[in-house]
This record gives sequence, C-alpha cells and structure tokens, in this order.
Amino acid sequence: MATAPDSDRLPALEEDADLPGDDASAGASPAGTRCPHCGSEDVRVSHRHASHAGHVTYRCRTCKRHFRVAAAKDHKKLLTGLAVAGAVLVAVVFGLLDPDDPPAGAGGAAHISADDQERLKDFEAAAKRGDLEAQSELGRIRWQRAEYPEALPWLYAAAGREHAEAEYLLGMAHLQGRGTVQNYRAALEQFTKAAEHGQLDAQYQLGIFHRDGLATSASKETAYLWFNLAAARGHADALVMRDRLAAVMNGEELLRAQASSEEALRRLVNTAVAPAEAAPTQANAPVETPPAQAKPAQATSAQ
Repeated sequence: MATAPDSDRLPALEEDADLPGDDASAGASPAGTRCPHCGSEDVRVSHRHASHAGHVTYRCRTCKRHFRVAAAKDHKKLLTGLAVAGAVLVAVVFGLLDPDDPPAGAGGAAHISADDQERLKDFEAAAKRGDLEAQSELGRIRWQRAEYPEALPWLYAAAGREHAEAEYLLGMAHLQGRGTVQNYRAALEQFTKAAEHGQLDAQYQLGIFHRDGLATSASKETAYLWFNLAAARGHADALVMRDRLAAVMNGEELLRAQASSEEALRRLVNTAVAPAEAAPTQANAPVETPPAQAKPAQATSAQ
C-alpha cells in the first residue's frame, strides 16, 4: 500500500511491473550511472517520481528497481552560474563594467564604454597640447587600467612640471616595478618630491622608506616626521605607524622628531598641493620614459 512521500523517502513502487513507454525515449542514462542493486548500467531517469531539488531518481531496466542519485553536478553548475552573475552585477553597480559592453575577448583586454573612449581621446588631445592636468589624468587613467607602459610617459610629463599626484604614481611605479624596473632609489626621489608638494600618500611612503632604510639610512626620527605629517591630515595608516614607532623611540628621539615635524609643517603649510600650471607647450608625442636606474643591492620589500 503506497503512502504519501516525504522529503527523504521515495514513494512505494511496484518492483516488477514494467512501466508504459519503458524504452530509450523514456529517459537517457548518464554515462557511468549503475544500479546499486544489480550493478547494471541499463538505467533510465524515472518518470514515476517527481524531481527532487538535490537528487535524480532512476529505474533499472534489468532488476526493475528504483534508486536515487545526488545531483551534485547540477548544483555545481547552478552555484557557478550564480557566482558569475553576482560578480557581473557587482562590477556593473560599482562602474567597473558597462552593462552594454561585450564580454572580454580572448586576450583579456578590458573594455570601456563608448563615452569613456571619447573621454580618453579628449584627455589625450589636451595632453598632447601640453595641458598639465590632462597629462596627469591620462597617466592616472592608464595606470588604473594596468596599462603601465602607456601611463609612464604622461606621468613623467606631468611630474616634470611638479604635479604631486604624477610624482607619487611614478614613485609607486618604481617601488612596485610596474612599467619599469623596480628601483627604490628612483621611488624615494619621486616620493620625496611629491611629499614636499603635500601629497599625503607620498608622505606615508617616505615614513616607510626612512623607517626601513630603503635607498637611504634608516632613521626613526625622520620616519616619525613623515608619519606625523600624514597622520595630522587624516592618513589612518600613518597614524598607526607613527604610534608604533613612538613606542620604540626614547624620550629624546621622540622630542626631536616632534619638533622637526612642527618645523616641517610650518615649511609646507604654504606649499600648494598642485603646482601652478606652466605655459602650455606643444607636444606632438608623449615624453620618452627615461632609462630606469639599477636596483640597489640592499633593497628589500616595502609595505
């Protein structure tokens, strides 16, 4: 006597009765599926039992019995599809992808919208005319798109005219070896210029360089000075690093570092973050990237 099925039990089935339409068209057998009762591979998907969210019910044509197999592969495909859809949705929401863009090609190149392409062309035209902000912005956009060799000439052009953000990005290029060889001495030079022009992240990086002795002599007092300047303007990581450094400095070192910080702050307070734009110059081609210097022998990884 058949009873109502629950979520974990198959309904009672007639073990020996053949079902109407029990032929090859009734349900294809997946490769490798065997009957657990007799071991036969002559099985088909059963139409006597409603589909289950996590299982598939089969009927063996040899012993006429039913058995259930977990549908793990179907779940994996579903979860993969949901993960991909979620990633695309997040990218669209945060502006990383344009919903109308075609998928990336075989080369994996990033696609940008038609409006972004026009915007990029406008920046490039203005940069070639000698517009300082356009040179810096074009370098920044290329950098963010991981087009480092294309970014560096524009960053060099803007940094040569004392643009703080361009100087900072050049420092990161040499620090990380992106678009050029890794060179801590060149990174220190660019970070110093940017920090003197008031660039906050460059001041933080200088603190790390002087703390760890990268391409310069290690100095807790100088490191504290730069961390202190950046922390005073709201750099959270600089605040943490400054306090950690203060904990290992003696009283005299700390007093000298604090006095030097106040003097540096007074010196930099009238320094504009973005330098005054020089007269536009004609530039028909990007500035050539100067050859990178050799990496110092004692260089170690920086934060």
